[in-house]
Amino acid sequence: MARKSIELSYEPTRSWTPDLDRTSFSLKKVQEEFTCRVVMEILNRFQGDIKAAANYMQVSERSVYRWIKKDSDTSRESSL
Repeated sequence: MARKSIELSYEPTRSWTPDLDRTSFSLKKVQEEFTCRVVMEILNRFQGDIKAAANYMQVSERSVYRWIKKDSDTSRESSL
């Protein structure tokens, strides 16, 4: 069975800080955003190989897919 990998259109960043200039602040949202960025960095490291990335992070492949979806949803929101 062939390993599943995805095409990444993610540009890794060296540093990241949350936008504290918002009128409201949600720690949960910042944690989710940070987690998604870390997952995308790891996927980049494994050239989109979801199974290898999931094994490295010791999580299920399904969790990785959920984080990818959250990252795409977050990216879409920030472009509005």
